[in-house]
Amino acid sequence: MLEEAKNRGSLKQIGEYVKEDLLKYIKSKPVVLDTYKMGEMYIRQVRVAYKNGALIELLSKRGWNMGTADFEEITEIDEDIKYLIEHNRVRLTTPIYLFVTFNRQEAVARCEKYLMGKKRDESCLILQENKFEIEKAPEPSDVIWENLEVSRGMMKTRTFFVGLAILIFLLFTLVLFTLLKTEAGKN
Repeated sequence: MLEEAKNRGSLKQIGEYVKEDLLKYIKSKPVVLDTYKMGEMYIRQVRVAYKNGALIELLSKRGWNMGTADFEEITEIDEDIKYLIEHNRVRLTTPIYLFVTFNRQEAVARCEKYLMGKKRDESCLILQENKFEIEKAPEPSDVIWENLEVSRGMMKTRTFFVGLAILIFLLFTLVLFTLLKTEAGKN
């Protein structure tokens, strides 16, 4: 269904589809919190994040150049943006994350209990059709929006190489320090 909504070009429907199906699922589950007070549970908001890191970067660069009044550079950036949109429309409109906000802690608790981790319930229609991973979102101020499309594998690879570079630098520094100390002791 998400793919169908995307193919029709109705990206707004993706959030509505998720909102409707996820809420129906959450409401069907038993109470989790002892402190749950009766009241209507609903999804306050669904935000869809797309594979548009390159576009965000260009727009950020454009904004910077607007502030410095570098209008020649802005014209070039506008052309780059236009080219990117024309040639990468499918990529730019591919959802990669959905940020769901609930109105009650009980809804969050049910989502955590039934849809996250190893005990997740695969009967949820959204999970069956789309192979989503559901996890607790970080605070919005902690999200680096340009990096959302970087996969976990790529992050681990980059972390490994940065760690390796630091280790090599430390070993080099240690060897250099030892050699200098030895030379200083000879004098």
